[in-house]
Amino acid sequence: MYSFSIKAKINFSNYLRGNYKLLYSTWWMKVTSVIAIASMIYYLAMSVTNSAIDFESWFFLIAYIITISAILTPLVMLIIYISAYKTDKRIKEEILYEFDSYGAKVTGESFNFNFDWNSIHKIKLLNEWLFIYQNRLSASMIKVDEANKENVKQLPLLLKKGNRV
Repeated sequence: MYSFSIKAKINFSNYLRGNYKLLYSTWWMKVTSVIAIASMIYYLAMSVTNSAIDFESWFFLIAYIITISAILTPLVMLIIYISAYKTDKRIKEEILYEFDSYGAKVTGESFNFNFDWNSIHKIKLLNEWLFIYQNRLSASMIKVDEANKENVKQLPLLLKKGNRV
């Protein structure tokens, strides 16, 4: 039976870094950011060269809205992340994750629960971060150290063995 464990404690800076990495892993944030940067460069170049900017065009309106949303989204998310970190005591605890071919056991300082692979919605690996989704929106965020990177890469095989991909 294949098994391994990860002991992790997430501080505030790691919590922010992991959440922003997850936020910017989505295609819409990447596209929005590229359009916003291109729009800012375009309008900056237009203003430096004293060229006329058509403020009534649809292109300007759409680019303006995307640029504002690309600026506001990370700021709003920062407020949400700060609030979530301050109010959830379990995030700050040292947590032991024990994975095997049947599921995982999660043990914190104030909680303990088990889940089998059939109850997992999906697993997402982003560099040094592992996100285990219990449903479409809720995930356990685990910072993976170098010693466990190879073990974490085996998790999709455990999901397949549990008849879940």
